[in-house]
Amino acid sequence: AGIAVLYLHLHDVYGDPAYLHAAHEYVKKSLSCLTRRSITFLCGDAGPLAVAAVVYHKLQNHKQSEDCITR
Repeated sequence: AGIAVLYLHLHDVYGDPAYLHAAHEYVKKSLSCLTRRSITFLCGDAGPLAVAAVVYHKLQNHKQSEDCITR
């Protein structure tokens, strides 16, 4: 999820949609590896879910964004 945050930041700074789509690709990979074992932000599921919620929100996919928040 850390690389997704980098691309999300680059999108915010430069406004290039390619960065947002790159963040989306990394978010999808992160979400497929969730374990539900640890609740910490960096090592657990909370970090990737939070980043995914922001990425999906920026992609105007509000349903998936809400799904990440409510997980």
